[in-house]
Amino acid sequence: MKKMLFEVAFMPKEVKPDSPSVCVVIDVIRASTTMTRLVEKGASKIVLTNDEHQTLRENPSFLREETMICAEQVSGEAADIADFSPSLKEIETAEVKNQLVVMRTTNGTVAIHTLKELGIKHIFIGCMNNARAVMNEAVRLAAELNTGVIIVAAGRENTNIAALDDTYCAAKLLSHGQQIAAENGIEAIQADSGIIASKLLLGYTDTFDAFSQSASGAVMRKINCEEDILTCANENTTEVVAKVIFENSLITVKNYLPSTEL
Repeated sequence: MKKMLFEVAFMPKEVKPDSPSVCVVIDVIRASTTMTRLVEKGASKIVLTNDEHQTLRENPSFLREETMICAEQVSGEAADIADFSPSLKEIETAEVKNQLVVMRTTNGTVAIHTLKELGIKHIFIGCMNNARAVMNEAVRLAAELNTGVIIVAAGRENTNIAALDDTYCAAKLLSHGQQIAAENGIEAIQADSGIIASKLLLGYTDTFDAFSQSASGAVMRKINCEEDILTCANENTTEVVAKVIFENSLITVKNYLPSTEL
């Protein structure tokens, strides 16, 4: 029987440089959930940046295209030139179909930049909303590449400390991944990091309870975005899977189409 190793990285910096594993990155409240929803709403692509002002200066064509800015302050509220913050409530009213979105967040986009610097080639965007769908694609690709899967939590404070909500979400995705592997005749080997993360599932009534008790949940309440906690906690509400694509100097996120990717 074929075997597949499943790991959890509690922060991006825990991923080994040039790891061949397929990574699923999570910043569940809210960046990865927001990316998934933007793609679901028809955004043509999301350009991830550490500085939206610099990205616009370096890519003047963005100003001529249908470009929108999704960026936040450290507080979680919209940045100065942003059309909207990463709030799920805000993007529901945003007209993003066929538009390019330039996006910067305090942890999620930082995590993906870190993985690129570490030489990671395959990065999916994971959240509770697409939990089974994203793990199905991650396991499928990992099996094709004969490698493992690492679920990467973005963490907090510029990705420097572990986050309860991301780790809980990672445990949920891990469970789906193991089940999918078994359904496909693959023996799932769980690293110690996965065992540690899975123990969190025993400590809370449900996902909303875990997310509400997290520091990220506290931030949402502080900026009057408590609704986003519930939206981020909803499991398997979409089949949309987004994947990171490296386009020259840009890091982009697009709808994943396996038939054209492989």
